[in-house]
Amino acid sequence: MHISDNLQKYPFVRFTLCLILGIVVGREISFVHVLVWLVALWLLMLVSWFVMKREVVLSIAVHLSIFLTGGALSSQAIDRLVLLSSDEPRCYEAVISSPPVRHGKVLMCDMTLVNGDTPMLLKASIWNDTLSQRLRVGNGIRFWSRCEMPNREPGSSFDYGAYLRNNGYAGTVFVGAGWWENAEVDLSILSLFQRTRLRLAVVRDRLVKQMASSGINDNALALVSALTLGDRSRLTKETKEMFATTGVSHMLALSGLHLGLIYGFLVMLVFRRRTSPWATIALICIIAGYAMLVGMSASIVRAALMLGIYTLMTSVRHDHASLNVLAFAAFVLLVVNPLTLYDVGFQLSFISVASIMLFQQPLCELLSARKWYCRMKEHWWGRALDKVWGLVCVSLAAQIGVSPLLVYYFHGLSTCFVVANLVVLPLVVVMIMTGFALLVFSQCAWLSTLCVRIIDGCTSILESSMQNIASWPNASIDNLHISGIQVALLYLTLLATFTFYMRFIRGNRKIDHL
Repeated sequence: MHISDNLQKYPFVRFTLCLILGIVVGREISFVHVLVWLVALWLLMLVSWFVMKREVVLSIAVHLSIFLTGGALSSQAIDRLVLLSSDEPRCYEAVISSPPVRHGKVLMCDMTLVNGDTPMLLKASIWNDTLSQRLRVGNGIRFWSRCEMPNREPGSSFDYGAYLRNNGYAGTVFVGAGWWENAEVDLSILSLFQRTRLRLAVVRDRLVKQMASSGINDNALALVSALTLGDRSRLTKETKEMFATTGVSHMLALSGLHLGLIYGFLVMLVFRRRTSPWATIALICIIAGYAMLVGMSASIVRAALMLGIYTLMTSVRHDHASLNVLAFAAFVLLVVNPLTLYDVGFQLSFISVASIMLFQQPLCELLSARKWYCRMKEHWWGRALDKVWGLVCVSLAAQIGVSPLLVYYFHGLSTCFVVANLVVLPLVVVMIMTGFALLVFSQCAWLSTLCVRIIDGCTSILESSMQNIASWPNASIDNLHISGIQVALLYLTLLATFTFYMRFIRGNRKIDHL
């Protein structure tokens, strides 16, 4: 069975591709035009179906409708995005919606304006002094400033203004010393969902403070809070660069690894009978609650949706189609917010998982099909090496998928990512589980102390290992530049190579790992 035959069994893969194409086209077309096209298309297809009575006509209508729906959602999202720009300073009321992070002489944070007709998100820079250092998530402030949306700097490949618009920001503000004051602000303009996210952000900030009060050192606190609660505000620039150089930045972003550990722990210790409807509901609620607590980034929402669907499927003993589930998760996220498509985290998260699903098994078969390898697995050391080879294949498969994007956005590639992943993964797993234990047993002195010692020790080993790996000659290749068209051609080449391998080299066998 060929790859094309298999993909026909995954309708959401096709639907999501149509939606993505529509979103890209919709950026340049007004919502009214797309709506007119959509109505005209349905009328034409309806008449054609009654005349021809062909299912293919209905199938074409469905796919084109999804394409035009993506265009309509995209153009509507752009039209709905309100951009603030003022020549003179004005008075605003807002609530702090992200932890203030020090950057030189200012504190950077997100603010949500609440004194207009609709809530708007701003990227704020507040002058760093003794008063501003007391600001926390959930604090209301009244400030005077001028809002603006930055333009792309000449010669720069990164459009900061486009990044802000795609992530829902209405503009940027600088708040100088004495330009603001604490205030009780009215949050009734916020939706229930926005107020819930704000409350959970406050809870997340308190949990990080709870960790800090246990006596953990600053570097360990920065890592464990990022790995467990998604709070990356304390990570230093040097730490981020070290992880990027060694190709393990994905470990710092909450994703399927982190949520999978929680899921596996709950299934193993609490919800052993997953066929129970109550156990299924409880698991899904815990997964959704954790995703909201840690900020609902694209990668964690993707993992939560996939785990939720997987839980439902296993509860009714239904076979789960991973590619279809992944495409469904992307479809839901893009329908809710079409501009998510342009988020780098969204692109890297979904492409890396899709790449693992497609390429891991063929990579594993490079050795598993050998007779000497099969004989080796009869021994305990051979089975251990087989597990290591499996992890290597996962790392290679993910890197194959994301490499074009990494070069396009960050202009570099790591050459030591396989070794770095093998070193970092076990340490990260220990830190995640110990971090959750520290939150649970924070009131128990000896258990809390034990958790802190384990986290500090893992952090020390991780940092020294990463520094050694990053210092290797040619640990990363920098100054690589490719265009968007070249990125598309690289992905087409990858798909063509994969199809050729599955059809002519591997044979006409069923692709069970998709």
